[in-house]
Amino acid sequence: MHQVNCQNAMGAGVARSLYEAHPQVKERYHMLTHDPRFNTPEKRFGLVQPVTISKDLIILNSFSQFDFGNSKYSGIVYTDEKCTHE
Repeated sequence: MHQVNCQNAMGAGVARSLYEAHPQVKERYHMLTHDPRFNTPEKRFGLVQPVTISKDLIILNSFSQFDFGNSKYSGIVYTDEKCTHE
């Protein structure tokens, strides 16, 4: 399981390492935004999306970060540990 943001932006950190090794992780992440049930960041927040890589490996996209950015530079903590985004 790895944390992803709800803004349909995947490009750095652990997510990047995963999608470079397994492109379907990023493909499925972006596909979810086209599903009418999850077409807004608010609707995606709190979801867990399983992505089957093989019979021995399933990667879970955990939509537990509403927004994104570089905490080192912004000083903002983007993880909502209580899942309370409103």
